[in-house]
Amino acid sequence: MSFFAILTMDSITKETVDPIKTTVIGIISAIIVLYSLDPNATSYDINPFGEVNITLSDPLTISSSFLAFLIGIMFFFLFAKNSSDFY
Repeated sequence: MSFFAILTMDSITKETVDPIKTTVIGIISAIIVLYSLDPNATSYDINPFGEVNITLSDPLTISSSFLAFLIGIMFFFLFAKNSSDFY
């Protein structure tokens, strides 16, 4: 999904795909995949009411949050750049 976002943003603003953005997103996505291969990547917690909650490990949560933050920042700069063209 993050590669789709990068390719969409680059196709809107430029004619070519930025290799630096694609490489950074690829590295972070690979880190997430490697962390998710760990057998202890998820744990199951049962609360007092009997509901089962799945929680992620800390490295997986941090890397996923960083990827979402990075994509959000890129969208912010894309929309800020496009909105400044109208004024």
